[in-house]
Amino acid sequence: MKFRKLIAMILAAVMALTAASMISFADTEGIYTYTVLNGSAMITSVNYAGIKELEIPETLGGYPVRTIAGIGNTYSYGTANMVETLYIPASVTSVGSSALRNFDCAKVVVDENNPSYSADAAGVLFNKDKTVLVACPCSLQQTEYDFPETVKRIEYTAFEQCAFIEKIVLPAGLESLGTQSFCQMPRLREINIPEGITELGQNMFIQCRSLESITLPSTLQKVSNSSLSETPLKNVIVPDGVTALETFAFESCKKMEWIELPATLQTIGYEVFENCDSLKFIFYRGSIEDWAAININTSNEDDLANLRIVYNYAPETGYPGIDYTFDDGWLTLSGAGEIPAFAQGDYHYWDLYADQCDVLVVDSGITGVGAYAFENFSALEYIILYSENIAVSENAFAGCDALESIIITGAATFSAESFNAPDNALIFVDAAQNPELSQTAGIIRFTCEDKELHLIDDVSMDLYHVIDLVSALAAHYGEIAKITFGNLTLDGVPMQYIAEYDESGDPVILPIEGSALVNGEIKAARLDGTALTFNELIELIQTDGADGFLLMVSDENHPTIINPNVDIEDPDDPDEPPAPEDPEPAGVFDGIKVTFIKVYNTIVKAIKWAVTLLNKFFKLIHK
Repeated sequence: MKFRKLIAMILAAVMALTAASMISFADTEGIYTYTVLNGSAMITSVNYAGIKELEIPETLGGYPVRTIAGIGNTYSYGTANMVETLYIPASVTSVGSSALRNFDCAKVVVDENNPSYSADAAGVLFNKDKTVLVACPCSLQQTEYDFPETVKRIEYTAFEQCAFIEKIVLPAGLESLGTQSFCQMPRLREINIPEGITELGQNMFIQCRSLESITLPSTLQKVSNSSLSETPLKNVIVPDGVTALETFAFESCKKMEWIELPATLQTIGYEVFENCDSLKFIFYRGSIEDWAAININTSNEDDLANLRIVYNYAPETGYPGIDYTFDDGWLTLSGAGEIPAFAQGDYHYWDLYADQCDVLVVDSGITGVGAYAFENFSALEYIILYSENIAVSENAFAGCDALESIIITGAATFSAESFNAPDNALIFVDAAQNPELSQTAGIIRFTCEDKELHLIDDVSMDLYHVIDLVSALAAHYGEIAKITFGNLTLDGVPMQYIAEYDESGDPVILPIEGSALVNGEIKAARLDGTALTFNELIELIQTDGADGFLLMVSDENHPTIINPNVDIEDPDDPDEPPAPEDPEPAGVFDGIKVTFIKVYNTIVKAIKWAVTLLNKFFKLIHK
């Protein structure tokens, strides 16, 4: 019995000692707040304001510092209060998952004898063998971070709110990403997600407000809650194999115009596309039946109702032989073969540009444009067909209500219904390539040979349309030195001409009725009178070097044509040389001299009129 009591007393003592060892309490020492637990100190916060070199002590209150649970939040980075270097001693064996979160620090240094942690040269915190990236200081002083190849895992919030990093290069061997790994990085614009990653965790890139594009790996299976929300992504391709888009996955991606989704998709969660104000298309790689089988949360109904879903999307096959590029309003199609016909309302791969495309160029190898191929291109003003032989089907350009000019350089088959153009639109056709074509309303035949562009049929155009026409044709025919015409009316530009010279030698200026010109020509020249081809003129305009040329217009009734909307003292015009005083004629030679001076003054004034005409030309060109 006594033996049992003794055993009980010993056990009680042991339990008391054990309980005593587990007692914890909070305390402060200097700038550190800490908790004692199990005989060691755990730092919970640090008052580091104004400290540049922050050294975590090895002991606090006589207890060894084993754990850093937190240092402190500032939510502002790279400031005057930034800690330049955080030193972690050998005693620390645990750094909490949020220990360095929102901590204004530029670099971490770890004692080389620490058994659990290390840091790289940049100052990023890792486990000892650098297979796990623990945390990146929020004020890391570099714009690009390239991971060690040893890294297999990135911890929770590791790069959250890193203020200066713009590009991250992840290693090929990476196996997992912690949730919120890269969230709220204000400058991050480029990151690769390597093959092998199967999930974008919750809030992974939320509020990365510079991230405009991202490439997702083929191994991905799930896009988790809010993982890409509130980013400026313009488009996203979700790879085959992804089965779920979870709650708010793309919420408030306000710049996103299209998203491509796989046939493997099984679930679309709560308000996945909420506030995606620019989203126009979902390109779905499955059938309409596959789409109907997806478990789509009803909260998406209003958002999906405003989108166009393209089924059986296969961009890798495209249209056989046809390539296309879009740049600054120009859509250019090249390759060989025919652009296929479509049913009214069908999707075309270039529909993304329907309200941005001003000019459509079809290169020489394309032989046909099918019905509804460019339906409802609302911004389209110019069509340029460089094909050697092309057939344009009826309704190929149905709904292109802004069309102004169609330029055809090769043999072409088309009808009035091919372009469905407005009544004031003009179709320019090479007469040599289309000899059977007769004069028809709206069709202007031309020839282009021996550096001369000749407009056969009567035509009425604005000046900037003349330059646009020459620009399109020069790209195909080569050098153009002059434009000749039968009957030309320059719309919007009232014209005048020098009818005669009065007794003082000044020109008598008379208007040209309706600005109509007959059997004339247009040439370009520099101010010094040297010849300037239209190709050179276009280059001057395109390079903003257009303040030194003349446009010389004449016809059979008006040898010198000028623009009436002129202010001789216009500061944009070259200064007029002062006219010499008329000397009193003292003889035959003096009389010839006076006459020469009058003619010279007249020529100078005429040149100034021409320069002003060119100023107007230049403004119209840049309209």
